[in-house]
Parts: sequence; structure tokens; C-alpha cells
Amino acid sequence: MNSVNANSRKEWLEADGLGGFASGTVAGLRTRRYHALLLTATPTGRMVLVNGFDAWVETNGARLELSSQWYAPGVLGGLGAENIESFESSPWPKWIYKFTDGTRIQQEIFVADKAPVTCVAWRLLSAAGPAKLTVRPFLSGRDYHALHRSNTAFRFDASIGAGRVAWQPYHDVPGVTALHNGTYHHDPHWYLNFLYQSEQARGLDCEEDLATPGSVSWQLDAAEADLIVATTEYAADILAQSGAAACVGQMRERAQDRELVGGDIDRLAIEDHRHLRGIEHEPADLDGLLRRSRLAANASHVRANSSE
Repeated sequence: MNSVNANSRKEWLEADGLGGFASGTVAGLRTRRYHALLLTATPTGRMVLVNGFDAWVETNGARLELSSQWYAPGVLGGLGAENIESFESSPWPKWIYKFTDGTRIQQEIFVADKAPVTCVAWRLLSAAGPAKLTVRPFLSGRDYHALHRSNTAFRFDASIGAGRVAWQPYHDVPGVTALHNGTYHHDPHWYLNFLYQSEQARGLDCEEDLATPGSVSWQLDAAEADLIVATTEYAADILAQSGAAACVGQMRERAQDRELVGGDIDRLAIEDHRHLRGIEHEPADLDGLLRRSRLAANASHVRANSSE
């Protein structure tokens, strides 16, 4: 548990260059309202569309967990945070999970440049037998300062196609499309009473309910598992021509190009909450952090071009 607590104080952030970002902790635990997998900038402000996910692998009759969640009043759900062997922040966040049976799994999260798109990829590094990965995304559709509660207005309906599934939780919120190279299973549920410990420590409202329309499964011993979450508008316009695996390959190349010209400043690994005190106490400082990262990345790009 000591390593879980320590990794919960280390945070990462991937900016999309449009005012949106993905962020979280090294432990995989969401401790702040704005920790999210897909947080986009809209004309009315930033919105959290996909908060996070639960993920686990079934192999040889065992369930190996890749995720953890805090639930009120302080219950840790899932052992993923305890199974982290290593974490790297560059060129984008990458975890390796190791289990007692020798199974090792790599997980990557990276954000496309100038696009409301987050890619997650899992790769089986070693296993004693077949391995089935299941991922259950958590959705809301709320302002990034707000909290979400279970309600009857949330629409769990899914538009399902080959290698993709789309949801429109609320009529006045951007829809979400997930591209994948697995199999989608529609199985709607509410998950109740997520706890955000950093908000709790500040004396703020800190509990949230999230919706999960279904899950995606892959046979991980057969191929890499790829999941892309994007606004439905962007997915329809830009991603329609390629499957998830091809898109992830393209996004990796774009992210690597950004890394080579200095854009690594956009993806931050923040080693301790002390570096985030300004963000904790004044949300506007988050805009400053993102703005400074973008200006620094642009400056690096100019320096790179001038040296060619």
C-alpha cells in the first residue's frame, strides 16, 4: 500500500494542443475531478467525456487487475495499482504490470496533437497461457469542475458497428466514439460513489457516479489491444477511414514526431503534489500550465526548424 500511496502523489498530463487533455496518477487512481481519459475543450468550456476505465485480464482461471478505483468512504477497488512494475513518462505514459504468475502487460496512453483523441494500447509481454483483456470505460459528460450523479436522463444506447461503438449520453454534450480491434459487449451499469481524495483533502465535494454502457474484450495473446476514444464528430470526420490498429499506429507516429521537436513538454510527469499546489487551489492555474507547455513546445519547434 505504501507504493500505491506514493504513486497516487505522482501525476501525468497529456495535452492535445486545443485546451483539452488526459491526465491521472501513476497509480492509475483518479484523485481529482479533472483526471480523465478524454477531456475536451468545447465552446462553452472544458468537459469530461470519458473519466477512466476498469481493466482486467483473465488467464488460466485467474483474474489479473490492471486498474484501481477509490470508492467512498475510502475503499480501494481493484489491485491494479499494486501490480505496477514500472512507469515511464516519455515519450508518453507507459506502465508495465507484473503478476505473481509471471504475466507481464504493457499499457500506453497517448493523446493526438490538435485533436480530441486519446489512444490506449495494451500488449502482452509474457504469459503462461491465453489471456483475455476486458476494458470497461466510465462516461459522464460534465464540466471539468463539476461532479456527476446517477440519473434517468443519461442515455446508455449504443450505436455499434464493426470495430467501433458510439454513445450520446446527453443531447447537449459531445458524443463519444470508441474505435477498437476487439469485441464490444453492451452491458449498461452505474458505478456509484467514486472518491477523489485530493478534492476531499481540500474540503470540497469529492464523490461521483459514473455510467458504463458496456465493455470491450480482446484476446491479448493474439495481438495488441487498441482502444481510441474521441468525440463522435471528430471520429466521423477524421478516423472513419481506418480501423483502431491503423489509427493507433498513425497517432504513435504523430506523437513521436512531436516528441522529437520538443513537444514532450506537452506531456508532463509531475513527481509530487507540491508541484501542483497552484492547480489545487486555483483552477485557472491549470490553464496557465497548459498554456506554458504549448508555448514551450512551439519554441522548441522553432528552434528545431531553425537548426535544420
